[in-house]
Amino acid sequence: MDHSEREHYDVQETLRDGRALNLRAIRPSDKASLQEGMQRLTRDDIYKRFHGAKDHLSERELRYFTEVDFDSHVALIGEVQVDGQPLPVAVARYVIVERTPRLVAEVAFTVANDFQRLGIATLMLKHLVIIARDEGIQEFQALVLKFNKSMLDVFDRCGLPRKTGRSGEVLDIHFMLDARE
Repeated sequence: MDHSEREHYDVQETLRDGRALNLRAIRPSDKASLQEGMQRLTRDDIYKRFHGAKDHLSERELRYFTEVDFDSHVALIGEVQVDGQPLPVAVARYVIVERTPRLVAEVAFTVANDFQRLGIATLMLKHLVIIARDEGIQEFQALVLKFNKSMLDVFDRCGLPRKTGRSGEVLDIHFMLDARE
């Protein structure tokens, strides 16, 4: 998959409740949607994703989250149709954090509270893995709060070999994407 294909990534999936989920590459024009999406997150959701309190995204964060290069930073947005309009309900991304001795990318997910437990994070992880493997990324890393049961459940079901470490309240989970593990 070349850079242009990643930048224009767009697939349809089906959620557990039968609704369609459109997964597509994030764009700079998604800034307002991300900011509005913060209002649909509970304090608990925000804490689990950002490991702290936050009530909005700064301009700098919005640029970082939406102006990605689709080489070292790939981000997908998940949308469902609500009243005939696409509603962004989730974002998933990976960012390369290590290039030697292995190509390692950190992954992160956010799913709006009303749309959790429908399989969105699982589907987004599936597509991030497809893109990452195509790019030669050998390992995903995720920093997850130990009480974030929903995200840990997604990782438990993903079927990827993994190693887990712990530092206080944070689990450091490494998923092996290459066949050598």
